[in-house]
Amino acid sequence: DNDDITMLPETLFIESMNIADEAYLHLMINSIDSEMKEDFLSEMKGDEFFTEAIKHLKDHSTPIKSNLTEWEIKDGLLFYRNRCYVPDNLELRRNLIQRYHDAETAGHPGVHKTTELIGEHYWGPRMQRTIKNYIEGCGKCQQMKINTHPSAPPLHPIKSTATRPFQMVSIDFITDLPNV
Repeated sequence: DNDDITMLPETLFIESMNIADEAYLHLMINSIDSEMKEDFLSEMKGDEFFTEAIKHLKDHSTPIKSNLTEWEIKDGLLFYRNRCYVPDNLELRRNLIQRYHDAETAGHPGVHKTTELIGEHYWGPRMQRTIKNYIEGCGKCQQMKINTHPSAPPLHPIKSTATRPFQMVSIDFITDLPNV
């Protein structure tokens, strides 16, 4: 009898966890791929937006038109509204989008779904535009896209004024066939 049996405890599922913001932020840091985390850390050091945000956080001044409480630094990463800041590096952003869009388990979800998936854990200025441009250039997505504007018009039947059956008959001749 397998009714009402859960194999994994509820604490392992993020949705069912009722935890404080500090613990949730720690969970978000751990959910960032360790390989990507190293890339983020190395790119943030030279990022102008990151250095400006750090300066504002240290001075307790408002960073970039948002509330100071929305920003936080954990393990060297900058978080905005509990989402990791993505530096403005095209190669780093492409790698991030590839993980959420090109993976076999993702299935090339499209612009809106990919933006939603990435937006759960990451934030960056102009990130939505980068995602849109990446997906518009994705070969597999373009191959599978339905052509809503076909170049050849569809076939139409010949309009006839005949009132009786077989009053008008048409024949297609096939000529110039090779002798086999």
